This record gives sequence, C-alpha cells and structure tokens, in this order.
Amino acid sequence: MRRVSCLAACVMTAMALPALAQDSKEPIETIGPDTTFTPEVDAAQREFAAAKKKVRVMEQELRKLRRAHFGTIKRVDIRQEGLAKLRAYTEPSIFASLIEIFRNDAEDVRTAVLDIFSDAKNDSGDAALAWVSMTDRDEGIRAAALDRLQRRLAEVGGVSDRINLVVLKGLRSGDEKQMAAAAELAGNLGLYEVIPWLISAQVGQSLGGGGGGSGSNQGDLAGILGGQQLAFISDLTPVGGDRAVAF
Repeated sequence: MRRVSCLAACVMTAMALPALAQDSKEPIETIGPDTTFTPEVDAAQREFAAAKKKVRVMEQELRKLRRAHFGTIKRVDIRQEGLAKLRAYTEPSIFASLIEIFRNDAEDVRTAVLDIFSDAKNDSGDAALAWVSMTDRDEGIRAAALDRLQRRLAEVGGVSDRINLVVLKGLRSGDEKQMAAAAELAGNLGLYEVIPWLISAQVGQSLGGGGGGSGSNQGDLAGILGGQQLAFISDLTPVGGDRAVAF
C-alpha cells in the first residue's frame, strides 16, 4: 500500500510541474547539478541530428547508385552514367561513406571517388586522400591517392591539421602495418615533426600499450572530417580549440 501511495504522489507531482513552470516568472534552466539547457545547445542538437539524417539519405542513394551502375555491370554506357551521377556527391560529410561504400569496386569507380576528394579543394578532401593513401589495401589506389594529395599540397603550400590528425591516428592505432603506413605517409609528405609521435607510439607498442584499435575504421575518418574546429598540432604541445584538444 505504501508503494502505491508513493507512486501516486510521484505521478501527481509530475502532472503539476507544467503548471508550476507556467506560474513561475523565472524559466526553469537547470535540472540537477551542472545540466543547463539553452537555445544554443538545443539548436546544435537539432543541427547535428539533421546532418546525420542527411548523411543517411545520401548513403542510401549511393548504395542504390552502386547497384544500378557498378558492381558486376560491364556496359560502358551504364558505368559512365553512374560515374557522372557519382561526381555530384561533393559534400565533405559524405566523404568517409564514399570510401566505405565503394571500397570493393573497380578502379574506374575508386579513382572517380579520389577525384571528388581532389576537386573539392579543401582540407576535408585532402584528409580523405591522406586516409586512402594510408589505409587502402590496394597499392595502386594508395599511390593514386598520394599523387593527388601531393599535387593538392603543392597548390596550397602546406599540410592541414586534418592531415596531421590522420597521420596521428595511424601512428597511435596499435597496429604495426597501420603504424608503418602512417610513418611512410609522413615521410612522403615531409612531416618531420611527427617523429616524436612515432617514437612515442613505438615505445607504447614495446610496453604493450596499443592505441585505440585499427586506424582503418571509417568512423575515425568521419570524426576527423566532422570536427568544426581542430587543434593545431605541433611537436607534442597540447593546444586546444573549440570542442577539441590534441597533442
């Protein structure tokens, strides 16, 4: 009986809360300690959810495009039509998905994806090229991605923070092949400042302290591309940015 009474009291209190909030002159901004609800936070959550939904829709479109034009389809005209449609997907939010969805396709499709990254002419596209050149299983695709990346860096005259994060992710992956690929990429790009990272990663491996799993995870790349503002990485000095901190 006591439990039933307690439950009834809780229900009545919950029903009374809207009326209390309406009668109060001050809006209720916090529920419990350190939990603040503001219009800015609410708007950011809605924006994030909308962006995620948009990516899911584009992924569905890309898989449908792949079934209709690529895979085992050999007709040149059908594949060319598909490649033309594929080139319309130029938003950085879909770059990681492009790599994942078409990772087992033929060279014409995969090089078209690389061209999308290169033609984007932004640091997200450059980071995607760096990721492919570091993680792809096909040596020819890795070389094609590196070639496009080096030409892009010659245009902009420097390496972006996102590329630095790609290399760091590989060095801290805890996987020997991934670490070697990251070190090779750093050498190809002249990123001599990553040597302390490499030493630290090798020491961690020798002590049995691997990193955060395989660096080939596409979710890792999506996280790198999705950052609104990245920390600048230099040596091992921690420098923070909006919602980001790195060494």
